[in-house]
Amino acid sequence: MSGRHLPRRATPLRPTATKAACALLLAALLSLPFAEPSGAQAPSEFYKGKTVTLLGGGMVAQHLVTSLGQYIPGAPRVELKTQNGWNAGELFFNGARDGSQFGFVSGREVIYQLLNIPVKYDVLKFGWIGTAQARTTVCVSSDTSPVKTLRDALGKELLMATHETHSDETIVLRAANVMVGTKFKIVTGIPFPHDAVRDGLVAGRCSLWEGFRPLGKLGEKFNVLFQIGGRPHPELPNVPFLQDFAKAQVDKDALQMLALPLILSDAYAVPPGVPAERLQALRTAFQRTLQDRQFLAAFNKQHSSFWDVQHIGGDEIQNILEAIYSMPEESIARFRKLYML
Repeated sequence: MSGRHLPRRATPLRPTATKAACALLLAALLSLPFAEPSGAQAPSEFYKGKTVTLLGGGMVAQHLVTSLGQYIPGAPRVELKTQNGWNAGELFFNGARDGSQFGFVSGREVIYQLLNIPVKYDVLKFGWIGTAQARTTVCVSSDTSPVKTLRDALGKELLMATHETHSDETIVLRAANVMVGTKFKIVTGIPFPHDAVRDGLVAGRCSLWEGFRPLGKLGEKFNVLFQIGGRPHPELPNVPFLQDFAKAQVDKDALQMLALPLILSDAYAVPPGVPAERLQALRTAFQRTLQDRQFLAAFNKQHSSFWDVQHIGGDEIQNILEAIYSMPEESIARFRKLYML
């Protein structure tokens, strides 16, 4: 053992010394300020004196920031911060997880995962606040067309104009042909479908219902063949849903997926990890803001000819997404095929 030295064994503390040391340590710990977990603070305490930031924009964003703060507990200031290249991935990874930031998520972004498009977020992990505009797409025929209903379109060919091969309107018509059995003949590359119908070059077209409303007020007549969206539009109570005419369950499922961007066309969310009570405070404030008279007056003054405020709450959005993303792979594959034709 020459040349090597074993370490000296530490001398054990006597019982009295151990008790004294523990007492001193306990006293020191008790004297430190207590750090609450991030979600322990009441929303009113957390938001008081703070600034809440809306990231990314959206149709109602400018009006939202002027009214939302009064309905959030603690009445924080609310500001809008836009940036070039904004997308849901920015919110998912870089958004504050304490409830001081929320952001816009576009309707198209909620279907990318269904289409196997690589994204840097998971729509099921957002904390959904709500949507301000649940939109409805309709397809119409001219007043002079013999095709006046969706049932007519099952047996008669109808020339329909669209902007582009992969536009939303083209995909809706394609879905109707493939999944319902309509005989729409789709003419793409028409820059102004409305003019093409008016001039008699084609017999019909598709668009958001809000785009047709002003035409009806101007006296233009047309037949609304069907609608597609999350729920019947209040102005179209007797117009059938396209998915009601599908016979196979996979087709019904795929048409529900096709409606998803319309349901969430102007949606807002917080990133994962925001305390539940703060998310609920934002959901309630969002809903109350969309019912606020001053908010509605300002919004309608700017958009009333075209856009409606139609609220869907965050809980319902979460349920819709979970139901759609849990559909059978066969149904999801059927949906994907619409974008590949």
